[in-house]
Amino acid sequence: RKHVQTLFARSQTCFVSRNGTHPYVHLLQRWLTNFASVDNASTAMQWYSCFVGLCLASKVGVVAVREEFHDEHILIPRSPANKILADREGHLRNRSAVLETFRDISSVDCHQLIWAGFLAEGVTCPKDCEYWAESGRGCQHACVKAEECGLATKGKLEWADPKTMNCRGSYHAMVGCKDCANTNCSECNRCNEAFNYFLDGRRCKHKYSYVIPITKVVLLVIACVCAGSLFYLWRKPIVNCEGLKEGLAHRSRCKLHRPQREEHADGTRTVGTRLKLWPLTTNLCTTPIAGAGLMLMFRFVAAVIFWCFAFGVSWVLFVLWKDKGLLWLGSSYVDPRDRKNVCVDMTHFTLIRLRHLDSIAAFLLGAYAVTFVGCLCFYVSQVRTWRAARSQAAMCHFAAEIGNLRQVQGTERVEAELKKCMEAWAEQQIVGVSVGWDYQEQEASILPLMMSSEQDREERALTLLRNMFSSEHAFVVFPTEAARNAAVNAAQSKSLMFQGNQLKLSRSKLEPQVLRWKHLAVDRSEVVRRIVQSTGCLILFFASWLVFFFAPQAYYKSTFTFDDGETPHFLTDKLITISVAVFINTTYVISDLLSKRIGFWDNATEQFTFILFYFIANLLNLVLDALLYGYLAYKKIVVHDLTSFEGKEIDEMTDLFEILETSIMQKGVGQEMFAYAVPGTLFIPYLVIEPLFLFILPYILARWTLRSTPGIRGQQAESMMEIMVPLDLSRYGDHLINLSTTVIVCFFPCGLFLEIAVSCTFVSVAMYLIDHYRLLRATPSCSIQGRRVDRLANVLLCVPVGLLLVVAVSKSRLKQAQIGNDDVPWLSAPMIFLLHVLVHCLLLAFLEWWTTHHLEEVSESYAEVAASIAPNYFNTNPVHCLRSELLYKDEPPCVMYAPGKEHLLRANPKIGLYFEAAPAEAEDYDYGVLTGNV
Repeated sequence: RKHVQTLFARSQTCFVSRNGTHPYVHLLQRWLTNFASVDNASTAMQWYSCFVGLCLASKVGVVAVREEFHDEHILIPRSPANKILADREGHLRNRSAVLETFRDISSVDCHQLIWAGFLAEGVTCPKDCEYWAESGRGCQHACVKAEECGLATKGKLEWADPKTMNCRGSYHAMVGCKDCANTNCSECNRCNEAFNYFLDGRRCKHKYSYVIPITKVVLLVIACVCAGSLFYLWRKPIVNCEGLKEGLAHRSRCKLHRPQREEHADGTRTVGTRLKLWPLTTNLCTTPIAGAGLMLMFRFVAAVIFWCFAFGVSWVLFVLWKDKGLLWLGSSYVDPRDRKNVCVDMTHFTLIRLRHLDSIAAFLLGAYAVTFVGCLCFYVSQVRTWRAARSQAAMCHFAAEIGNLRQVQGTERVEAELKKCMEAWAEQQIVGVSVGWDYQEQEASILPLMMSSEQDREERALTLLRNMFSSEHAFVVFPTEAARNAAVNAAQSKSLMFQGNQLKLSRSKLEPQVLRWKHLAVDRSEVVRRIVQSTGCLILFFASWLVFFFAPQAYYKSTFTFDDGETPHFLTDKLITISVAVFINTTYVISDLLSKRIGFWDNATEQFTFILFYFIANLLNLVLDALLYGYLAYKKIVVHDLTSFEGKEIDEMTDLFEILETSIMQKGVGQEMFAYAVPGTLFIPYLVIEPLFLFILPYILARWTLRSTPGIRGQQAESMMEIMVPLDLSRYGDHLINLSTTVIVCFFPCGLFLEIAVSCTFVSVAMYLIDHYRLLRATPSCSIQGRRVDRLANVLLCVPVGLLLVVAVSKSRLKQAQIGNDDVPWLSAPMIFLLHVLVHCLLLAFLEWWTTHHLEEVSESYAEVAASIAPNYFNTNPVHCLRSELLYKDEPPCVMYAPGKEHLLRANPKIGLYFEAAPAEAEDYDYGVLTGNV
């Protein structure tokens, strides 16, 4: 206790000598008097912590105390008193104890100058002087009469606001007024830029006040039209129940089914029995029901869920250990018009945060380290899982890609000649050859021609084939993988000639379902040209969004003055939130269209390009939105003449880091960004717009239209009820954006950590469940085997992980700045981020090399595998199917594969077809409920 008294006296002497007649001297004298009566060490330490908190009120005080004690830890000086502090650590770190420690002043006299940050809760001014007037620098307040507001604040805050009982600038009394004609601002001499005069030039009115009424009318009209249309379809007479049954049965057959194999007592099995739906309890993280590529995506989503949940739980355990007050620190809203309560809240926020800033930075650095190592381990796990899944027999294990074919006319029997040539060269039997054709101009005519029953169908087909030429690429199928590998290895040393051209032979990595046969004829130079064009289109779309949507909304919201509680209309905030959700979904559509028009051979490369376009566009939009909300928070602070904890005017600061790390900006921007993330970025796009407009509404509209329209039967009814939107790999981009948004919110008060972690966890779980049900019950049969997109997503994880490192380093730098150590060397945020990206990518490249090894050959033959898998390299090629029936006249011919029509396929081993199955099992719909005839 004696040592603490000595430290206290030395601190008081140093503080007063450095600052002269400091306005807080009277508080020091009062505390010294109280300290003299203290009779125990714990209470002495509480008084001492109050004094150190007071020193933090000014930069000079902080530096003085630091130099006096020769220690950088202001709240915990290195001295024998540390033992006393350690004994009381749990008590001092408790939120209630800290509040009791700092909020000591319980009564105020008129004209008594105090620091409002040390006021106890519920303290009000006496009735003789009811208004709080801010005087001097920082949070120095005094109780004055209404007519004394101007005198107490040197004419700066001359208006007594009866709503908040604070002295404020007179221009706050009238919304939009910049120069008032009198103290109460009943008339205005000059309005702000976005306001006009009205009522004989005495009042101000927003120039764009008509926007909200017009928006309300437009939204009301749209809502009425949509509701009326739905009601009309719902109430239309039901006249086509049979067509609805056919359409729904086809829709059910289109879904993912698993082949059922009958095992017999002699060990044999029968393939081709009725296909059944996968059960809803299927674990999509371990079962590649739609290919190894989709299984990797579900594992990625599960990893995101785990990280969000682990981050939230770790933070809760951390704050329970350190201080429960950190759990909600900075998340409460304080009316910026109430200057006294702003000071109280700012004092509590700043002192508690500074007390634990080292711990918060250490927590974030630990989270970064664990996340970084976890990302590397997860990448290795993904590679091994993919290789294990790919060890199961698939069509690509038996196929080789042929290149440098000579172009031939569509009427030539090039498949038979090439097969004969390959058998002679490889000295082994070949299952078949499927050639790629340039049929983009004739694509619309091929399917109707195959389904036609007219007599001149063969003549029309020959005419179409005469105008068609082959591409340079084909696929040859071998009976076993060993035979395929032997042929590919032989091609390295033994030339393969066909029609005067030396052919190139390589292993195929593409499954039949992912092949884009019409794009095999697209030249590589043309692909590069289309990539440049698509990139330009995406830039043009983003620029159009900025000019016609983002900029008008940003300008309109920035025109508000926030005077007298004025804020943008509720509808304005919701429109911005909805616009963000619309942008995300529009970017999804635009990126998908642009990636498909490039002309890639397979949908895996399309998805790779799509994820790049989608992620980059949404990341840029996220940055722009963060800048907008930061500016709006800054403007609100400046308009209300609020200062930093040290008493500095925000608009006078020049260092962006200093501005952003002030407590008032931390709270303002943090709350704005959290409101932006929830629900605009995390909830509405994925849990409202996407399910509603991509799945629910199309299904309802198609069902109601079909049941009420007579004469729609057969193929037309089936087409109406087909599932239009297959499941793709866009979830990678969605979760990367959500993770980036979550980490950006962590730049701000730690009271938002748990809220954003819970929100991200909930959204990720909901998206996983939606996709789980969608793949099993609401998507057409598909297969994605490659891991190119998963590799890209793991690389792009460097963005949110790098941002997490920047957050941790910024908190550490803030601690150094707050204790007066401004000369600590540090790297700029962009340099830290880029350094992490470089290291992250180099380590992933090393892990890719380290985990690379050849897969073992599958033991099954092509005939065994093809008997259980419907799509192959022959029936997915529409021109091959047309030539099989009308040029080669195979019996049975090769039938075009289509999801839901597997029962139409017929086995013909001579041309490489082995699959046969009964009609797939359809779901048991309650047609009475669906049609209304209960």
